[in-house]
Amino acid sequence: MAFDLHDATIPLYRQVLSAMGKMLEKAETHCAQSGIPPETLLQARLYDDMWPFNQQMNATVSHSIRALDSVVKTGVFTPDPSAPAETFVGLKAQNASARAQLESFTSKEINSRIGDDVVFQFGERRMVFTAEGFLQSFSLSNFYFHASMAYAILRHNGVPVGKRDFLGALRLKPLD
Repeated sequence: MAFDLHDATIPLYRQVLSAMGKMLEKAETHCAQSGIPPETLLQARLYDDMWPFNQQMNATVSHSIRALDSVVKTGVFTPDPSAPAETFVGLKAQNASARAQLESFTSKEINSRIGDDVVFQFGERRMVFTAEGFLQSFSLSNFYFHASMAYAILRHNGVPVGKRDFLGALRLKPLD
């Protein structure tokens, strides 16, 4: 079977972004039920020099949709300069938009980029990857890192989420 870059990325992004959307709902409910101001949780960090929850969520979108756009359209990926959403409504909309945009990427357009250059550019730093190397070793790693940090911030702040919430809907083999 030939390697399919679409199948190696899109289902993973879809699974975790969907799970993150559900965790956002739980976080918002937790704030309402516990009397915690939403901005307290949105700005929560695991450590002072780490990004807050809302920035971690923003990074999951960046390392999925923006990464795919870089592979398919521009060949260059730069860190997202936009400010993260400051509300649960904004984060949920951003997450839903990302999930919807995943559906627009076809197997043909992603797989046609296998072997093409993708450049990570950050200031003077420049790293050249193949499309598959970029998505598999850089984008997916960052995507999971930021999703994990967002999950850990929620868990650390008492939001009732667990491993099953993080994993989301598993792609099980159909029963015969």
